[in-house]
Amino acid sequence: MLNNSYEANKSSSYESLTKFQQAELDLYITALIKGSMAYNDDKTFTVSDLVGRKTFGSWKNSPLNYIYQYHKKRECEDPEAESGKDIGRIFKYVMAKDKFHKYRLVDTEQRQFPVNVYELIK
Repeated sequence: MLNNSYEANKSSSYESLTKFQQAELDLYITALIKGSMAYNDDKTFTVSDLVGRKTFGSWKNSPLNYIYQYHKKRECEDPEAESGKDIGRIFKYVMAKDKFHKYRLVDTEQRQFPVNVYELIK
């Protein structure tokens, strides 16, 4: 179970944001999950399916871009990859603190890298 889990930690890129930017990012992530659930009968999702490299271009005009810009300013070797890792951590953090829905980790798929599959239980 992710809710109230100590496994879900914020990342330094998240902590570098203003409170307004954090709230904007939290709301955006929650909306992505809820939108996915509206069209997904089995109520499972992966973070990479919602915001992975295939959709990376669409980050530009979204709150996800705050995380990418953070890593770009740090001059990371691969800011896209670092952003993706952070977004996964941030998704986990947002799901853990959600007071209205419960999520659980149901599987880990092996793709180019391991991908966690989450389920909305309530």
